[in-house]
Amino acid sequence: MTRKKKDIDYIFEKIVGGGGKWQWKLTLLWFPVSWIGGYPLFLDVYAAYTPPHRCFVPGCDSSASSFNATYLDFALPMEHATSEILREKAEFDPCNMYERTSNLDSCSAYDFDNSKKVACEKFVYDDSQMTRTLVTDLNIVCDRNSLKSHLTTVLLVGLFFGSFVGGRIGDRFGRKKGAFIAVAVLIPCVIVGGYISNYYVYLAFRFATGFALAVLWVNGHTFGIEYWSPGYRKLVVCIKDFPFSQFLLTALVYFNRDWTNLHLWTGIICLAGIPIWFLVPESPRWLAGNGRKNEALAIFKDAAKLNGKTLTEEQIKEIEEIMDNVDKTTEPSLNMLDLFTHGGVTKTLVLLLAWSTTCIGYYALTTSATKLSGDIVLNYFLLNVVDTPVSFLLFFTLDGLGRKVMLTFSQTLLGVCCVTLAFVPKTASTVILIVYVVGRAGSAMGFLMVYLVTAELYPTNLRTQAVGFCSMTSRVLCMSASYVTGLAAYWTPLPLLVLGVPAIVAGVLALTLTETRGKDLPQNLQEAHDLEEDSESTGNNNDVELSAAKCNN
Repeated sequence: MTRKKKDIDYIFEKIVGGGGKWQWKLTLLWFPVSWIGGYPLFLDVYAAYTPPHRCFVPGCDSSASSFNATYLDFALPMEHATSEILREKAEFDPCNMYERTSNLDSCSAYDFDNSKKVACEKFVYDDSQMTRTLVTDLNIVCDRNSLKSHLTTVLLVGLFFGSFVGGRIGDRFGRKKGAFIAVAVLIPCVIVGGYISNYYVYLAFRFATGFALAVLWVNGHTFGIEYWSPGYRKLVVCIKDFPFSQFLLTALVYFNRDWTNLHLWTGIICLAGIPIWFLVPESPRWLAGNGRKNEALAIFKDAAKLNGKTLTEEQIKEIEEIMDNVDKTTEPSLNMLDLFTHGGVTKTLVLLLAWSTTCIGYYALTTSATKLSGDIVLNYFLLNVVDTPVSFLLFFTLDGLGRKVMLTFSQTLLGVCCVTLAFVPKTASTVILIVYVVGRAGSAMGFLMVYLVTAELYPTNLRTQAVGFCSMTSRVLCMSASYVTGLAAYWTPLPLLVLGVPAIVAGVLALTLTETRGKDLPQNLQEAHDLEEDSESTGNNNDVELSAAKCNN
């Protein structure tokens, strides 16, 4: 049996092996690098955790005062506005106190005028969850609370620009180089960030962190799927995002309740990825498409050897001929405008919506994890426990149900859970936790799917840019994620409806995309266009038969 088209996937499948020991070796070696992209992402969930807080009451409080005290009943107002969307509001006003009517010699109800409120000049923080955070060090609460939201926004701005630049770096200089440039920026940003006492300098470091994260994600994802044959790509997606980094981050928080130590140990763990530079090669698919055929051939030979295949002179010649043809058919000067050519407008717009709803939902829910009732470390651990089966679910369903159905399922699951949370009473903490973690799992699945589908729909010299452009554009809308909860001050269900309804719409529209299961990665724009034409002419329900027919010819 032969294939109709001889391309890089043909080399992997028919000559050197597309899913053997060589591929597994690279995948396992790459794990420490991919995990670097997870540790710093939600570091601020804890490093900038906002604990319950209240006014320091002069005349009543001292440096040794506990967070809860009997005099709060007459010193602090109970009625106050709140932006809580996942738990009941605080018992007392966290930002105001009643005005004192006497000197500071006594502390009784007669010393306060409960008809007049004044803003806190000093705060008392509940240190039962975190002993010290950026928020408590700099008093980023109440009228300064927007500064906390800016941390997420600036990180996302960094992700935006990093996505834009990262795709160009990967397509121009290689996937491996792009990923490790990002690692070289990330590690010092994470370590040094924990010792910064100036808010605006810390903000600059978060921008640099976001920039480098996006470059690492875009290039690392593309690198991870390009040395596997089509039948194994779903496996890569399912295992590469196992939330190991988040489990480890949870463990670090458990043993480090001080934000400076948390930054330090996170950076130290990231150092484990540096030696991988010397152990993995560049993507042979990228090398072959960019005129570096000798390097690609050497890598193919190594792959064949480790996969237990002995290459004949005829096979080596065949590989060289295929690479010559790939080099000729790969457009060297593709740019982001090409995402909207060859009838790609609808496809790109649908993907942009799916990326945006996934991004906003994922970040809004994850950054709200510390606002759930209960222990913040345990809640975050449960989030990742629920995320773990997501990869296995995709592994067993992607071939049977296809990419479109699973993308639709993930988007719809996220949307339905958010809409449900909007109307569940805040006193039902157990129900809220269950629906919340399921919705968060839907958003995690959505990220896996948008990365996979986007990478499979675009050609080699546009693939990383496509992932980068979709990621970049979604970050623009995602910048609103940290501010969405503030809408609860106008109507409590509003924030979660803003998250949920667009996600459901994106899920429905995802059904219009081309099914890519079992298909070769397109090498150029024409092949990408043919992929869509092929799907339309045979019908989406015949994808499996079409894939089998290609292998039989």
